[in-house]
Amino acid sequence: MTKLSLAGMIFLLLVAAGTATGFQASEGEMDYLIIDVDPDTVTGPWLNATLEGLGYTGTYTRDTTYFWNLVDYRTVWVLLGVSPNTSMISPSQGSKLESYLSSGGNLYVEGGDVFFWDPGHGGWQKINEYMGTVAQDDGTSDLGPVRGLENPLIPQLVGQSWDYEGGNDWIDHIEADPTPAYGGEAYDVLQDADQYYYTGVAYSQGTWRTFASTGQLGGYRAGTVPPETLVSWIISRLFFVEVNEGQGALSDEQMTVTKSIVRRGPIQIRLALDMPLEIELSVFDAKGSLVDRVARGYFGPGFHVFNWEKIGKLPSGVYYLRLSRGDGSLTRKVLKIN
Repeated sequence: MTKLSLAGMIFLLLVAAGTATGFQASEGEMDYLIIDVDPDTVTGPWLNATLEGLGYTGTYTRDTTYFWNLVDYRTVWVLLGVSPNTSMISPSQGSKLESYLSSGGNLYVEGGDVFFWDPGHGGWQKINEYMGTVAQDDGTSDLGPVRGLENPLIPQLVGQSWDYEGGNDWIDHIEADPTPAYGGEAYDVLQDADQYYYTGVAYSQGTWRTFASTGQLGGYRAGTVPPETLVSWIISRLFFVEVNEGQGALSDEQMTVTKSIVRRGPIQIRLALDMPLEIELSVFDAKGSLVDRVARGYFGPGFHVFNWEKIGKLPSGVYYLRLSRGDGSLTRKVLKIN
């Protein structure tokens, strides 16, 4: 029988303990982190229960030291409250969120003062740049009912509406930035149904995606669909892009890949366009998180070849190459083996 060193025995004991307690050694595997610094905890416990009920795994905490551990989570939800019971994202915490987003994170921020009031009073200075928002004014106290608007990021929202019973004092007025500082596209997705100001903005920068909410999601009440459905749309439609293999309006011959099983890069992606098209060629992992954007823009008819080199640096797993345009998409699956 082979003898184990003391270090080997300790390693096996740690692995066994981790298996028994649910510990995961690898990073980036948890679906969500909720940092709840809302003094009223209106949204936090309910949101945690909702995400768990949807089958996601994550962490709920009121400990702000978690701002220094964001890399372990695929989405981060920061809850700040509504005046007079509200908290602030500090500049140092904001810098951690900026690094998280720049590395491909997904962020939900909820708070009545965080977009207009806080940046001028010691809060996170660049929140509107990173969230794709424009802060209009210090707001009002008349939020609700809330309705969903037509948009391409969460199209299910159009025609939906909810009553609102959350915090309702001095709620910032915001709107989507038509020309975001970091590129991409931002959309007004939630609106006060009576006063017509916007209370929710969804933003897809390309590397990261965000959702800005001035009202408390936990304050949403009965509507055309349950508030829990709104949570499911935010996380599954905006943050975790669906990448089921298949096609839409594009024909099967319009995208080919030189290798479907890859040990090292690069691989070639070949597009055959029969007409001028505005397209996006992106790569997602098996859980739907954006890994890379290979190409985006207006391309003329004919053949276009792209060398995707980043796959050589990625861990083993399944990746999806998705060619999309306004009315459809086409997806190819690639298996990376190290």
